[in-house]
Amino acid sequence: AGVHFADLASGALTSDGSGSQTLTGFLLELHAQWFLGPVGELVGALIALLVLISLVSGVVVYAPYVKRIALGVLRRGRGARLLQLDLHNFVGVIVLGWLFVVTLTGFLLGFSTVALGLWQMTALEANRERFDVLEAVDARRPPLELAGVFEQANTAADPGWQVSTVIFPGTDFSTPRHYTVLLTGGEGIEQSLFRVLLVDAATGDIAESLSVPVYFKAILLSEPLHFGDYGGLPLKILWTASTLMAFFITANGAWLWWDRRRRTGRRSRREVSA
Repeated sequence: AGVHFADLASGALTSDGSGSQTLTGFLLELHAQWFLGPVGELVGALIALLVLISLVSGVVVYAPYVKRIALGVLRRGRGARLLQLDLHNFVGVIVLGWLFVVTLTGFLLGFSTVALGLWQMTALEANRERFDVLEAVDARRPPLELAGVFEQANTAADPGWQVSTVIFPGTDFSTPRHYTVLLTGGEGIEQSLFRVLLVDAATGDIAESLSVPVYFKAILLSEPLHFGDYGGLPLKILWTASTLMAFFITANGAWLWWDRRRRTGRRSRREVSA
């Protein structure tokens, strides 16, 4: 079964809501899943792990270097390679903290589908089994309508929390008897988190309040940090500038690697000819 979106006013089916037909949607799908679905997310996590290893190794290599030469010194007039190496180290230090944050959060986001499936097979499945003794409701026409679900859930919610998603009974994320209701916070860090209520579709009672696992909370909190969408336009500008600097040190590092191989090749050829 797929996910479909409908216009609440007319009931007509709309687009899939993913925005994949736009340039931003295309780039997001490329970035998040490499057009491979959930497998692509794991590929992204592997790449993020490799980047983390390169960052740690870069710090280890650069630490002794700082002891000999002041941080930020650019040695001009001593060849292009030395200048590019100094630029690589200097710009890398500037964006090092940002790179750690973005790479670590990207690594966690790569396991979002896996984490959701794990939660579904553990806590959510345990709740399904607990409530199997209750009589199921008609999933298409539950006795309690959506308006009643919103009312009951919002009444039971803590101040500042409100209903964001309602999942009908009889799905993989609900029970044959209950609606699953997701509540989101209104401000601060709570905007990125959610809470879960099970609402009895027959009586309207709040049957259960489910806690979100710590590992899933970590993934939820990683998203705003990864995309820089929690601090408004100034933070987005900072994220963009840091991204451009990261592009520079990537291209710069590739050039340094290529130049070193070229020099090594020339030296080997001279030794052979000698």
